[in-house]
Amino acid sequence: MDLLIQRLAWIVEEVTESNFVGESKTMAFAKRIRTALVQRAVERREIRKLSAELAAFQSPAERAELDELIARHSSEETRVIRAILDQQDYERARTASGIGGHRAA
Repeated sequence: MDLLIQRLAWIVEEVTESNFVGESKTMAFAKRIRTALVQRAVERREIRKLSAELAAFQSPAERAELDELIARHSSEETRVIRAILDQQDYERARTASGIGGHRAA
């Protein structure tokens, strides 16, 4: 969400500073908003696809191998992957426990 807000702020800044020839500032602004929204939708699709691929690494051995590969890269390069894996770990732990954090017998 923060990325979208940053992009929208950038678009507003660009529209107010630019001098558009042949089209109104409103139309140019609308085009930039549309482009930003489309880019965000593409990013969300890519993240969902990556999340599905990472979900396949479920066994401890697979996860250890994946963690080893991730450790070879900087945290900035792997920020999205780590966030997805953390969310998946949380969801697995949450669904493994029952109401109140206790496992069903």
